Amino acid sequence: MKRVEIKDYIEGLIAEKEWSKAVLELKQINDKVDDPWVEVYLRNLRIRAFEHLEKNNSTNINSACPPEFNNPFPEIHNDIPEVDVKDLNIEKLAGSIRHHGALIVRNFLEADDVVDLRRSIDQVLNHFQKNKDQERDEDSDLWYKIPRTPKHKESIKEDLKWMRGTGSMWALISPRASGKILKAFDKLDLKSLLAEYLDDEPCLSFKKWVLRRMQPLKGNADWHQDGAFMGKDIKSINLWMALTDCGPGTERPGMDFLPKRLNEILETGTHGAHFDWAISHDFVKEKFPHIKPVSPKFNSGDAIFFDHMNLHVTSYNSAYTKRRYAIETWFFASSHHPENMISVVW
Repeated sequence: MKRVEIKDYIEGLIAEKEWSKAVLELKQINDKVDDPWVEVYLRNLRIRAFEHLEKNNSTNINSACPPEFNNPFPEIHNDIPEVDVKDLNIEKLAGSIRHHGALIVRNFLEADDVVDLRRSIDQVLNHFQKNKDQERDEDSDLWYKIPRTPKHKESIKEDLKWMRGTGSMWALISPRASGKILKAFDKLDLKSLLAEYLDDEPCLSFKKWVLRRMQPLKGNADWHQDGAFMGKDIKSINLWMALTDCGPGTERPGMDFLPKRLNEILETGTHGAHFDWAISHDFVKEKFPHIKPVSPKFNSGDAIFFDHMNLHVTSYNSAYTKRRYAIETWFFASSHHPENMISVVW
């Protein structure tokens, strides 16, 4: 199909308010053709479509999140359970987050995908540094292209200034990188698993889907729960994927976690915390004197799932001297998503 034919077909579906079908059809077209224009069009359509989709606000309003499953690892105390990706299922995922606060999944990504996604992060961040926050109009620039969505454009461009120097960038700023990640998810049929977990159509988020190429910290960072700034009454699950070995025994920083399910948003901005949404190390020690934080070692391709109630922080240790590659992807129930994070059709 020629570009004009594709656009006429998709915009025809939109005119009939068939937004879900438009995204699905364009995705299938994109899988069959090698055209950068289609990749950009699909990325932009995912952003445009979400606010037009009918949300299920009744059927799932009272369903629990995490879903109510028994503890699949009753023998584990004050630690985070783990499974191999071949053993990942709804019982282990939901049960672990409900009873332990998180679940580590070993070998989540295939080795070739890890290498490809790490190179993709380099491409995106190198383009970002080269082009600053200027919009790129070339159809061929798939690595860094600000979406032309009037509702969100200024907010996105303003936040780009803050992101400079953080070693991070939104995945959806790159039609090519975000497409590669979604293909990796498709291999695992991840959308079906998370639809069952959320009891709703899962959506992505522009501002909570982040590529990271992070230098080691120069000192301790504060702890945080993402619910402190996204809200408590949402349905979420986060997937953090390590693209380099990181954590204890490596030269790259991993993540520290409180190995406990929390059902409340803790007090923030006290005990010397650096930000009003953050929680200091002194507060954590005082609040949880009998729980020792854990610092899992992640191999390249491993992942961890947790939600917006989880208490975590980037690891600090003077032994960490090399930068870490990772991808963080937050998923939300389409009917219970944070309004401030730009929800996007998966």
